[in-house]
Amino acid sequence: LYGTFWNTSDIIGCSLDVDSKTIQFSKNGTDLGIAFTDISTTNGKLIPFFGLSKRSKFLINFGKDPFAFQKDGFYPLHLILTEKEVDQLFTVPFCFTCCF
Repeated sequence: LYGTFWNTSDIIGCSLDVDSKTIQFSKNGTDLGIAFTDISTTNGKLIPFFGLSKRSKFLINFGKDPFAFQKDGFYPLHLILTEKEVDQLFTVPFCFTCCF
């Protein structure tokens, strides 16, 4: 089992390291370690996927607003991509009723 349980108002961060091909998460600024390795970014596309239980709500911030917990050495997508490119990330379907 990876990570910890979260509650209302917790802030879950996600960091993609394209150099080491890893994804890691944080909870309220506390690093939870590497979750995924050998991530392929060769096609230049990012496809975010969010799995939640029923009646869950969340807010996604790709950096348009300041992060509550900015990780050193990582940059928000809004500093790298245009507004239109970030908006296009949402053209893929999301899963809202996954089990954990």
